[in-house]
Amino acid sequence: MIKTSESVLKGHPDKICDGIADYILTELLKQDKDTRAGIECLIKDELLVIAGEVSTKAVVNYKELAKACLEDIGLNSNEFEILEKISAQSSDIALGVDIGGAGDQGIMYGYAEKGTEELMPLPIVLRKMIDGMDKEFREARKKTDTGNINEASEILAQQSRQFIKFFSKTERAK
Repeated sequence: MIKTSESVLKGHPDKICDGIADYILTELLKQDKDTRAGIECLIKDELLVIAGEVSTKAVVNYKELAKACLEDIGLNSNEFEILEKISAQSSDIALGVDIGGAGDQGIMYGYAEKGTEELMPLPIVLRKMIDGMDKEFREARKKTDTGNINEASEILAQQSRQFIKFFSKTERAK
């Protein structure tokens, strides 16, 4: 069996889009706990598209919420052209979700595995480790002088050695 794993880092368009959709949903729910929302976002270069269907009593400006989210994650919202197409959710949706929950959700599966200390599949453990290393490297780089990358580079080298050591230990355990 072939197993695959996908994860994206901070700054990846998929991660940004998920953050914007979550940001909007959070505001909708603050105003109306009975909100139903199906919101999707897409980023291509400097274009941000927000689309979906919403059933809510909340009153929000979707573009302004998206701009606020972009600013919160360190991006300049003025660099984006934002297109928004949110419409009222079809009343037929209620027929499928009022009793028994939504039937259009993705199916997720998972399992425990004895091959790692975390009991998770190795690709997921390694990806999480790389994500953490990336975050530490970015934070270290922010702290250094703009002309001096040596400290950040040394941190990256240390992290790489830790990663290799972990991977070697895991391989030996097989």
